[in-house]
Amino acid sequence: MIMRDVPGFAAQFSLYEHLKSYFVTHQHLTLLESIIVCPLPAMANWIVSYPADVIKTTIQTHSANSFKKHSFLPDGGFFDCAKQIYNKHGIQGFMIGLGPCLLRALYSDSIGIIAY
Repeated sequence: MIMRDVPGFAAQFSLYEHLKSYFVTHQHLTLLESIIVCPLPAMANWIVSYPADVIKTTIQTHSANSFKKHSFLPDGGFFDCAKQIYNKHGIQGFMIGLGPCLLRALYSDSIGIIAY
């Protein structure tokens, strides 16, 4: 989760603050400005974090012994799972299902940023 959420939220909130400072010269965004600004950071979060989410979900849906644990890091098989996905599907394997996720982020995650 950390490998997914930290980079994703870093991308989301840094892009949000950058866009907010670009569009707004006053303290807070209006509702219309929020509707314009918020979808991009929400989608950026998922674009950055989606490969790690695919790995996490793959680990969760397979048996406990499907992936070798790293010898030095307590990774739960994260790196071996990533290697297996890449060997089987190439780089595209980390983006399977991204389109519907971005569509959902466009609405649901944008509402969360507007509330923020």
